[in-house]
Amino acid sequence: MALERAQDGDREAFRVLVDRYSQEMFRLAYRMTGNEQDAEDVVQETFLRAFRRIDRYDARARVSSWLYAIASNCAVDLLRRRKRWRTTEVEPTEQRAPLISAAPGPEQAALGGQIGERVAEAMGDLSPRERIAFTLRHYEGLSIDEIGRVMGLRTSATKNHVFRAVRKLRARLQPLVGAER
Repeated sequence: MALERAQDGDREAFRVLVDRYSQEMFRLAYRMTGNEQDAEDVVQETFLRAFRRIDRYDARARVSSWLYAIASNCAVDLLRRRKRWRTTEVEPTEQRAPLISAAPGPEQAALGGQIGERVAEAMGDLSPRERIAFTLRHYEGLSIDEIGRVMGLRTSATKNHVFRAVRKLRARLQPLVGAER
């Protein structure tokens, strides 16, 4: 396993980990920060911290869960330093997941752009824990148990963070859903 070799000081094995997990960490960081440059900074800091703390990795956990936890903390740290939770920037990029069909009509395309902007704005209204929980659940597809391990929370607290995030996002997006009909 690459991580075990990296723990033994094999730098090439650590590079394999970086190559294997950097896209996943970028997706998480981008959804947390809302901009590409910050996401790249978070990914870099994630792997730097992982390298420095590789001896603390618990082999019972999945490598991706360990890295998600580090990346989540790095993203929160960056956003707190910049005090940007309320003013997350949205940059158009290919990295954003499509919110409407691949071949939208003009009305759907306009609505999709509005929804994307509103989702990004609404994500900025979430607490750091809500944002992490929502992102890991709905964008990364992690189970509630996996999210709980990443965040260091019990199952009930994890569910609560995901539920509150969904409720807040639903409330912010409701006007657009009504406009579509």
